[in-house]
Amino acid sequence: MYLKYIFKSIDEVNDMVLSFPLVRYTERAPQPVAKTPSRAEVRNFVEAFYADVRADAELGPIFERVVAARGWDAHFETMTDFWQAVAFDGPPFRGNPMIKHAQIRDIAPAQFARWLTIFEKTCRRCWPQETTDLLIERGRRMAPALVRAIDRAREKAMVRRDDMH
Repeated sequence: MYLKYIFKSIDEVNDMVLSFPLVRYTERAPQPVAKTPSRAEVRNFVEAFYADVRADAELGPIFERVVAARGWDAHFETMTDFWQAVAFDGPPFRGNPMIKHAQIRDIAPAQFARWLTIFEKTCRRCWPQETTDLLIERGRRMAPALVRAIDRAREKAMVRRDDMH
């Protein structure tokens, strides 16, 4: 109610929300699956997916450049936490994927389409059908939302050039 007196437009509200340093991914309850995967199963999937990404001629070099500095094991842990929270009702994920992705200088919408293609292929190879359907549905919703958020973050200069890699 009081936001209309503080902000001039909904865009200002959205900009403020996007600039929050932490985002909790628990807004929507995941669709139930017959058997919730263990953390080890999710981690195995994450590692299989990133093996496929690293082998990809388009995405591999970007991920190697960006993730290698932090370390693949740390990235696998973060992504295991993320997918447990987003898809399997695990503990809330705390982080800001939009800012992390906006900091990647050469990331573009076409690469999200490629990411989604690899993601779907890996899901089909690693999971039973109902888990595959759940993960693909989540990935298809997240990819365009992330592209829009990255565009807005860059447009509004929420990411400093010095922070880009």
